[in-house]
Amino acid sequence: MADIWTKKKRSEVMSLIRGKDNKETENELLALLRQNKITGWRRHLPLPGKPDFAFPKQKVAVFIDGWLMAFASLQTLPPL
Repeated sequence: MADIWTKKKRSEVMSLIRGKDNKETENELLALLRQNKITGWRRHLPLPGKPDFAFPKQKVAVFIDGWLMAFASLQTLPPL
């Protein structure tokens, strides 16, 4: 499907979107990490992009998007 906005307008609109009120999805991931005894993660480190979780030793940042997670759960996803 073609975009209804120009590239410039799309960039402007997307730059105004800020994540908020995403605690439920973050808490679900937190529970999964703890349940599976995954260690080495930290929350809210002062990194570019402000990741929700980070694994500093592995240099991995995790960004949680509640809408994406809700949408993705409706799809058939391969196991991790």
